[in-house]
Amino acid sequence: MCVNICVCKCKYNWMYRSVCKCVNVNNVCLEAASGQGIDRHLLGLKILSSLTRNTATAADTKGTSSMSTSTGVENQPAVTHPLFQSVGYMKSTSFLLSTSNIGSTSVWGGFAPSCSNGYGACYNIGTSTITFSLTAFNQDKTTNAYEFGQVLRHCLSVMDVFVQQQQQQQQQEVLNSHESLISSKL
Repeated sequence: MCVNICVCKCKYNWMYRSVCKCVNVNNVCLEAASGQGIDRHLLGLKILSSLTRNTATAADTKGTSSMSTSTGVENQPAVTHPLFQSVGYMKSTSFLLSTSNIGSTSVWGGFAPSCSNGYGACYNIGTSTITFSLTAFNQDKTTNAYEFGQVLRHCLSVMDVFVQQQQQQQQQEVLNSHESLISSKL
């Protein structure tokens, strides 16, 4: 989306409203960060399903397989519920751009992309800066984390100029309305 914003010829007001809408998604971000995002629930179900199925498989085969160990699970092949092997689920977990906000913490890190031709973008929004950790797999020739970072930096700079211009314009409009109000009273 950012590249489209940078190259299209848009009205400043539209840009400013769009940026403001992005800032106002804070509640959704807080819900996701506190474990209310659907991906967290699906991951939990996938792990529980795998553990339950693997434990049941191990109990059925304990002592009958040369791969069994004392717990019966370590060398068993992973068994996954068909839901987590479906095309829909696979598509829902493969994002070309996988992002995460680490919140306001001094702990820093990053993560790998969710698919081989994608990007991982970990970010932290400070009071006057946004810090990013961008990743891509080197073996995929269509991705380049450095170039992505350069485009992201450019787009954020363009957005910053738009927002500053709109804020200045709004401040000037307020001053003008105050001046006209004062003039009318005199």
